[in-house]
Amino acid sequence: MKRLFLVLAIFAMAAYIPTDAERARWTMQDMMSWKTVFDAYYSDHKEYPHVYSVAEARVIAEPIYIKAPPMTDAWGNPYRIEADGKTFRVVSAGADGVFKPESWATGGTLESFNADAVVTNEGRWWFRRWEFKSNDDDRAQKTAYEIRVIKTAVEGYAGVHNQWPAAKNMEELRSLVQPDFIKTLPMVDAWGTPFVYELDGKGGYQVRSVNLDRTVRN
Repeated sequence: MKRLFLVLAIFAMAAYIPTDAERARWTMQDMMSWKTVFDAYYSDHKEYPHVYSVAEARVIAEPIYIKAPPMTDAWGNPYRIEADGKTFRVVSAGADGVFKPESWATGGTLESFNADAVVTNEGRWWFRRWEFKSNDDDRAQKTAYEIRVIKTAVEGYAGVHNQWPAAKNMEELRSLVQPDFIKTLPMVDAWGTPFVYELDGKGGYQVRSVNLDRTVRN
């Protein structure tokens, strides 16, 4: 029995190592948060900021547009962030941690997690993104980062008004945060079901999808 307890204890202490696919999904969520920050900044200033590193981007982002901006991707490597007033670009070097600037001009989906993912001001979503084979995984990944996008807009509102948006549903939330804190607020998850936004009665809020076991709270 003691031996069994020892084996279980060792198993419990073993570090969980995420797969590259999991790291890619987390990274894409964070990169979309950066896109929301830049879009909100543009709404306020009618131009994108002038920044040339993730450290400079943090200065303009925190805490007005996001409480804690992601500085590194899920592999632990700093993002490459550049904005010149007219455009912006957020890049993750992917699993190998090696930036490949010569690839950034080519958009589309990426079969290898070693390839660089890129978010820009062009379009609503991705310029270069990693591809996930499962349709359900795609829906879950898209829904998860849209929840993060909503969270960023909510925190942007709170940074200006010193309170969470007093909305009872997504329609009311949209009227409060769009377009000042986000150009287009995601209203439904990747399954087509409306997101749920509500104050929790304890000084906080939550955003959730009924189709995804994921709830973001303040």
